[in-house]
Amino acid sequence: MLTNKSNSQVLIFKALVVLAYLAIFFFLIPWGWHVLWFSIGVLFGLGFLLGDEKFFFSWYREQVTDRFLVTRSPLFLLSLIPLTIFVMTSSGSFLASGMMGSIVLYLLLEMTELKHDSLAFDQRFLQGISGQVSTQAIQLILLGGWLFFFLVHLLMIY
Repeated sequence: MLTNKSNSQVLIFKALVVLAYLAIFFFLIPWGWHVLWFSIGVLFGLGFLLGDEKFFFSWYREQVTDRFLVTRSPLFLLSLIPLTIFVMTSSGSFLASGMMGSIVLYLLLEMTELKHDSLAFDQRFLQGISGQVSTQAIQLILLGGWLFFFLVHLLMIY
């Protein structure tokens, strides 16, 4: 597993990527309240994922040792795809678009962090699925995820 130093470095890297994400949209979104709402949405999305990891999971866990996270489950990840497409292309809400964009971005960063450790990837994102996913399958999942992320943002912009 990761040491404390590398954990803090990874967290700093993720924070910098999210700040870069916000900076890009700072120049793409019309000025005014839209930028503020988008930024608040990004914070809500990150708070949702981090809150689930730190606090919320204890409400729905079945055993004391169970570390199942709903926001990393296969069903959540699959349902996130059509929901993100709808919110970012059709809703017109900058708050919701920021929230969905940050959720997808943060999950992709977590997946990318675990791409070389298939066992940790399975435990984190494929809970409840029998068998172990191969490194090639993880690479395909990541390629599809990043392509989805960029394409849905292109659809949002245009």
